[in-house]
Amino acid sequence: MKPSSFPGFALHDTPLRDDVRRLGAWAGRMLAEQVSPAFLDQVERIRTAAIARRRQKGAPLALLSDLLDELPAAHAQWSIRINDQWRVCFVWTGGHAADVEIVDYH
Repeated sequence: MKPSSFPGFALHDTPLRDDVRRLGAWAGRMLAEQVSPAFLDQVERIRTAAIARRRQKGAPLALLSDLLDELPAAHAQWSIRINDQWRVCFVWTGGHAADVEIVDYH
């Protein structure tokens, strides 16, 4: 893709954007293979809604909330930010937190 199609990004960031795209494509293939193509479609709808909401500051959360509510609990991981660097991550199962970990997000 031409750098001019990314307004606001410096030309020297092009290799990084390309890497991020390749990583996203790889993650999509893994979700489709390891979970299901339908789950990948669901994730893509959520991702698209989140991007649209971010671009439209103050847009209603209803669509994004509805899409997230459709996710099976088995595919959800909670994340609570401790500070700018650390988060507590866990899954909610049987009314209790499980697989709890503190993760360095940097």
